[in-house]
Amino acid sequence: MGPIYVSLDNPFVNGPNGRPLIDRLGSDNLAPLIVAGQINPALAANNIRVLKDTHGKTSHLSASDLEALILYLLSLDATPK
Repeated sequence: MGPIYVSLDNPFVNGPNGRPLIDRLGSDNLAPLIVAGQINPALAANNIRVLKDTHGKTSHLSASDLEALILYLLSLDATPK
């Protein structure tokens, strides 16, 4: 199906239309999740932590990982009303 890309946009920065820059269609500020069979080291360089092996295991996340996940999910629904 092709590579998976991760947005490098800041989830707390809004564009001119007031919507978050992260996860917008047409963004060119992306990095591949996997490079040479491993998680892309450029993600860590951009302060992006990849939560590995979390499918069905969210109860094992640390408080900070859970908080980051919650903030990310909330940012996806941050559409202006």
